[in-house]
Amino acid sequence: SAKSLKASVLSAGQLNLWQQKGAYIVAFESIGSTYRDFEIPLSSMLVGKNQTVNGNSNPFQSYLYQRLIDWAHGVNSLSFDSQSTGIAQGDWQLGMLTTQSSADELRQGEGPIHSEFVALDREAGIELHLGEGSGVHSMMGGGAFGMRSDYDPATGGVDPVLGLASGGAYASGGFAVASGLKLNLGLSQKADDHTYLDPTYGPIAIYPLRTSHALAAVGSIEYSVTKAFTVSASYTDLDESNGLLGSQGSGALALANGARTHGATLGATAMFADGWTLSGSATLARTAGDQSATSGLALTASGLESTAFELAVKKIGLLSDTDSLRASLAQPLHVETGALNYTALQVVDRETGAVGPVTQTWNIGGRRELRMESVYSVPVLAGRAHVDAFSLVDVNPPTAPNTNLSVSVGTRFGLDF
Repeated sequence: SAKSLKASVLSAGQLNLWQQKGAYIVAFESIGSTYRDFEIPLSSMLVGKNQTVNGNSNPFQSYLYQRLIDWAHGVNSLSFDSQSTGIAQGDWQLGMLTTQSSADELRQGEGPIHSEFVALDREAGIELHLGEGSGVHSMMGGGAFGMRSDYDPATGGVDPVLGLASGGAYASGGFAVASGLKLNLGLSQKADDHTYLDPTYGPIAIYPLRTSHALAAVGSIEYSVTKAFTVSASYTDLDESNGLLGSQGSGALALANGARTHGATLGATAMFADGWTLSGSATLARTAGDQSATSGLALTASGLESTAFELAVKKIGLLSDTDSLRASLAQPLHVETGALNYTALQVVDRETGAVGPVTQTWNIGGRRELRMESVYSVPVLAGRAHVDAFSLVDVNPPTAPNTNLSVSVGTRFGLDF
């Protein structure tokens, strides 16, 4: 009925749903002893393209670029700003690592810092990590991958399957199995209640959705070919209890049984004598899910196949001894093949008014997004100030179907007191 469909919404996540112009939902409205049916475009039931806060509707693309605005006002939202404190106890080195929360995280009601406990025994080649925050950065970080956007499934290409379960508690351990060869195992989880912390009105529900839950297990092998060249391979198993690659629905569009994704990632980092560091990462993932008895939405039998990649380069001492440059090219998690089946009652005979189940197939592949970012920073006034520049070129932004290219640039001058 039209009333029941009022509670049915669907967030796109990493699925290409904004371009499904032919997709629709059928609703029935009772009129006396009969009824009439009408079609509702799927696009009108998607949430996430616009954020509504205090009665104002803002384009989601602007919301994604809010980190750029924060950065322009001096808020460190692009990189991981962390501090560490350590002590030595015999062969073991113990430490606490604290990372400043980004402005996005603060707006979602998280605390001002994230913490991680680290224990290392370099002689035995053992390390342990226990923390809360970006588990994917803790487990997969290094080389030229140091930006928050690298690990966000919507903006980066460094193991986005693990990134979908990153943001809550995590634990990982590493062991040197041979000279230059290291085995790592880890767990990470995330829960999102879809709230926004307004400084005046307090918590505000962004979407009318239940809290989403995701858990990922990852295993990886790293091999140091030389001191300057490292390769890695990892396998990630992601379990989303009520979502699909970050997408989540309610009512008739619910993904009640969730989905299971298996991803394989290859990575490499090379360091050169003149200070350049080059890192690359590529992921191939397959997703499957079961039909729910309470929802008409389900994956097709073949499931989904998705990919992601990123190349990043950084240099300290480009034009002077103290300036730095970092540039990257990324394809965020993109569905290569796959579709959703939506089954619901529709009028199958206009002459008799007979209704029956009808299945629509929604292809969720869509256009491939490419993001090119660059950040340049140089200290001035004997290190008491700094000048920064940032640029972002986004090809085929997913939440703007009629836009082929989006460009953002910014500069900032900061003075330390």
